[in-house]
Amino acid sequence: MTLDRARLREELRTDPLGYGYAEWVADGSDQALGDLLNHVRDGVTAPRDGKPIGAAIRVDRLDVTPIELLDAVDPRDLDPSPAVAAWFQALASRPQIPAALVTRLGAHLAPASEARARLAARLTRTGSRAEQLFGAGAWVRHEDVAHALRPETVAGGVG
Repeated sequence: MTLDRARLREELRTDPLGYGYAEWVADGSDQALGDLLNHVRDGVTAPRDGKPIGAAIRVDRLDVTPIELLDAVDPRDLDPSPAVAAWFQALASRPQIPAALVTRLGAHLAPASEARARLAARLTRTGSRAEQLFGAGAWVRHEDVAHALRPETVAGGVG
């Protein structure tokens, strides 16, 4: 995954969420900056050194497990048609269920059901600032930080 270095540079220079990047930028602590960006923000656990915790970050999931699907959906909340029941059974037998299919399944649940809310909740997870900026699974390496902040001093760097 390629990170947008201009966006990373802007994040580190402006610190829009107040994570305390300035100290680490001034020290040239690329690894510490990467760690702060990669820290999963649950709204409770501080990343390191007492720096600001910040609000929880939620990112979209790409898929769910069959156990998560079965835990979220009460079959009594499903459309009673045999086709929907067979489709649900087929989904539950897959090793991973793509988020798009989980979303589509939600349309076959009773509109105000708790199952619909539980299913929707399974489609996000706690994530990092890096993932919020660059997409699920994004990871900022210390080399990425160096290239973003000091492209002229890093071999092969282009800002």
